[in-house]
Amino acid sequence: MKLYASLLIVGWALIDTAFAQNTARDISIDQVAATLKLHTNALVLDVRTEGEWNGGHIAGAAWMDFLDDDFDRQFSKIEKDRPVVIYCAAGGRSASAMKAMARVGFTTLFNVKGGFNAWEDADRPVSNDKPVRIKPRD
Repeated sequence: MKLYASLLIVGWALIDTAFAQNTARDISIDQVAATLKLHTNALVLDVRTEGEWNGGHIAGAAWMDFLDDDFDRQFSKIEKDRPVVIYCAAGGRSASAMKAMARVGFTTLFNVKGGFNAWEDADRPVSNDKPVRIKPRD
């Protein structure tokens, strides 16, 4: 009986830990649409430079240059519990941005593997609209 009780306690602790941890993972281009459908309030965040942004981007994306000195201050405007799908040109800067955001408590983050280059290679639509405005946190 003691063994059963111990296993039960350990099991609940593992489940509790799993649910308490943040989600920060890579997704493929093919998974972007499904992720946005599942997380209807998700923010798509382009972290490329201004020149890269101006050359085209994913429709409905917000934009913050990861290389800006104040990138940390910029992303602090986003609610930490809002899912964020992050991309750059090839996936490196967005992976770094995802890690930085996870360190400060963002709970649901997705890095687009292959970035915008993979998006274009897959013949996905490209936009030249202005960036989505991020509403400041309360």
